[in-house]
Amino acid sequence: VSFSEVEDRIHRFPHKITYYYRILIVSFDSSAGAENFPDVLKALSEFFPEGNIAKRKTHYVIVIPEASHDYQLSFDTTALNKVLARCGCRLGISNATRDLTSMRSLYMLTLNTISLAKRLDLTPGERIYFQEKYCVYNTLDFCTQTFMSLFGNDDVLLLAHPSIIGLTRYDRTHNNNLR
Repeated sequence: VSFSEVEDRIHRFPHKITYYYRILIVSFDSSAGAENFPDVLKALSEFFPEGNIAKRKTHYVIVIPEASHDYQLSFDTTALNKVLARCGCRLGISNATRDLTSMRSLYMLTLNTISLAKRLDLTPGERIYFQEKYCVYNTLDFCTQTFMSLFGNDDVLLLAHPSIIGLTRYDRTHNNNLR
């Protein structure tokens, strides 16, 4: 998609992007959870009344215009987390930017953030995942994927300092966890 196509589509949004924007993705735990989307949509419209919502394959994308580059959105995360849990879905929230050409990248990063957050389960019960909280994990994940793709090997431990490699192999041999 060219920049002019992106610009054209953005100009059709009901809520115009004037300065910054942020991408939110609603992902359902199962295909049955998608039936709850009307409830989720209602809640999200209350929490983010300026959101532009579109359906993508198995999830929904919300583009929120912002007047400033705040690091965190301010909303009642506890209340929204309860709605998301009840409806069987999760919410990924990107960082804010002015760069319209970054929209696809933010979308992909936010999808990856949801995937990582589900696997890592850093805060059990949490269903709202901010990209900024998972940026290091995203970086490590992309490095790992690239390593495996380039070298056809999944032993990413080879990237570590030799002492870490030695400790890890010792742990495996002796069923320990000295790391």
